[in-house]
Amino acid sequence: MIYTHFHFHSNFWYAEYTHAQTIHQFVRLYRKIMDIFNQNPHATVGWDMDVSLTLPSLQRFLPAFVDDMNRGIDARRQEVVIGTYSNSLTTQMSRPEFDLGFDLSKKTLMSTFGRVANCYFPQDGAWSPNLPRLLKEKGVDYTMTHQNVFNRFCRGQYTQKERFQPFLSEGHDGTTIPSMVFAFEGIISSSDHFSNFTKLKERLASDPALKNEDLLLINFFDTERVNPSKLQEWIAAQDKLGFTFMLPGEFLKQHPPRKGGTRARYFEDTDWHTPIEFHNEVPPDQALYSELERVRKLIAEGEFWLGKARAAGIPGLDYYETELLSAKKYALDCTSSDKSHWFSCEYKVKVGQQMVMNAHEKADWVAGALAELVATKDGSKAPVSFYAYPEHDIKLLDLEPIAIPPSFPVHVAYPFILQANFHLFQDPGLFLDGKDVPVFHSDLPIPSEPGANYMPEFVFQPGIEIKPGTQHALKFVKNKPKTAKFAQGSAEISTGDGGTATLRTDGIEVIVKRGALQRIADRKGNVTIEADGGIPVVDSCLKNTTSGFTFKGAGDGDAKVEVDAEEASPFHAGILFTTTKEPNLVESTRFRVYDGFPAVEIDKLCVIQGRIAGDYVPFHVNPGFIPEMVERELLGTDLVRKLPKGEDAFPRINEWAIVSGGEKSLLIAADSQIRSVKFMPFKKDGTFDFGLMRGYPPYLPVNLLGGIHQYRVIVMPCKDQAAARQLAKLYRYGPATNWWL
Repeated sequence: MIYTHFHFHSNFWYAEYTHAQTIHQFVRLYRKIMDIFNQNPHATVGWDMDVSLTLPSLQRFLPAFVDDMNRGIDARRQEVVIGTYSNSLTTQMSRPEFDLGFDLSKKTLMSTFGRVANCYFPQDGAWSPNLPRLLKEKGVDYTMTHQNVFNRFCRGQYTQKERFQPFLSEGHDGTTIPSMVFAFEGIISSSDHFSNFTKLKERLASDPALKNEDLLLINFFDTERVNPSKLQEWIAAQDKLGFTFMLPGEFLKQHPPRKGGTRARYFEDTDWHTPIEFHNEVPPDQALYSELERVRKLIAEGEFWLGKARAAGIPGLDYYETELLSAKKYALDCTSSDKSHWFSCEYKVKVGQQMVMNAHEKADWVAGALAELVATKDGSKAPVSFYAYPEHDIKLLDLEPIAIPPSFPVHVAYPFILQANFHLFQDPGLFLDGKDVPVFHSDLPIPSEPGANYMPEFVFQPGIEIKPGTQHALKFVKNKPKTAKFAQGSAEISTGDGGTATLRTDGIEVIVKRGALQRIADRKGNVTIEADGGIPVVDSCLKNTTSGFTFKGAGDGDAKVEVDAEEASPFHAGILFTTTKEPNLVESTRFRVYDGFPAVEIDKLCVIQGRIAGDYVPFHVNPGFIPEMVERELLGTDLVRKLPKGEDAFPRINEWAIVSGGEKSLLIAADSQIRSVKFMPFKKDGTFDFGLMRGYPPYLPVNLLGGIHQYRVIVMPCKDQAAARQLAKLYRYGPATNWWL
């Protein structure tokens, strides 16, 4: 027998509309849709909806809709399933964000509806191989899978029975969870679904393997794009074809998949989008997610100080806990996929930016306030005027779960109050726990995104291990005389003709030319990464779809390149390339190597002028080997993904990835406080892009490439992937600094 069911994805965050437009259009549409199901009580329908905007909007403007849902739920003809708090992509969440969003969604739905189906619906089909384990830990019975996600990994490898009966989704650790895939993903009402129903029934009836088999056809639609009159026709058509309506949960009870008896399916990380389908005008690796990374660090800092405040017995902490929770909710709201994906209108882009700034403000305020309370309580705050003294005390705090080793370069931006006296800091000195440490300026202002100060920074090497959760005293000294005697390290630079330079330490050797990385070698591990034919290992490029302007990186003969050796400190050597191609691009690329640090650091500042649509790739990587696997972190788990041979791939990442092929591996990791990186397209020729920035179409000016774009990454050839993994996680956030007057 053929069973059928409707499922509607309900979303008042809709990308193309303002809130006012959404309310005007959706409220009446939802009412008409519910009226049709009231007129056809035999039909079944399921709903997923975010609880941050959609459900509250229905409760405010259409309470009768919620009442009708509950009546349908009581009659076992309707259901509501668990989703994300704000329609965010699961793969881009941290584990705490996933837990919070899931718990808020389930709790709110259970307090609103008489029954909630114990099913998880991932926004945009976002899937991660550790999701089966996480969902099992949450007590979820089954999940729904998008048809295009299923086809992406199973096309041509399943029978009709497997396609239309519950199956097992298998996770990276062997955990399985029952899943059901949609039969149709109509999205909009323009398709001829009656013909689709008819053709599918004929195909199923002609398959002898399906004789006496029960099958479930789930029809998936965006609620906001359904034509009510067409919906009435679809219900009538399925009745005419002899289909019987049944809720998926009921069908699952009657036809449970069994391990060993049902072929388990393994899905790699994915969502609705592929490189071609990825029509996102506000890429997740641009300002929105970069600011979110700063918020995540501030939230961690706030939670640290909240723990310190509790231990110190400071009263009135409930208020700060509430504010911190509010920051976490704003952080979930800002990443709704309708503000970071799809064809977001300028209004929704700005809503996302507002949400992340709300989160930033609250988290920053809580972290600062609690640190102040703790500092005052334990007497570490000195009651002096900042401007009256040439020396200033700063507290260095490592919030990462991994200790910072002595060789790790620590970047510290000047607090804004120091910036006011920048003319007094031409020659800064630094003492860490009373020990004089080498320090040098970076004349690259960071960060360039909203939400932080434009400020210079200084870089130092601690010389001691900094353990998570511990504080260290930094004494910042104005105009320090050059009296300190530092042992000269091994970092050195030698320059050649044609804009070529070699940077070298005891552990690493790097050859750069015209702003591109040509060769990198781990001198201790005997691993060398270089491409054939003099092609750069790491280069940049710009593809413009609105005019003839392009930038081909180091090989662009029309670009002008200037070279400046950076002033060396006792523990680093560096070189700066400034590339200009008129009339649209100026790119500053700085390479640094540090004593005892096994990677090269690349700072890139690109200024793009004009209304340019297309792609800017700050780090196009040709590793010199065919990538076979990529390791990265998703939802708090380090996962390895096998890459298909001779095909493009589109892994989701969170700031870092280790790419391996043969006996070689290459780490590339971003400083997320400068620029976040969430996607990493691999091409069939073995190259891949890190930090892809996409801007189009040209009629949406908020989405174009023009502006200042800044990145900081490290690149490291590696045999010891565990060490590379630790380095990447350290580099993602680095230590926090707190300064007290």
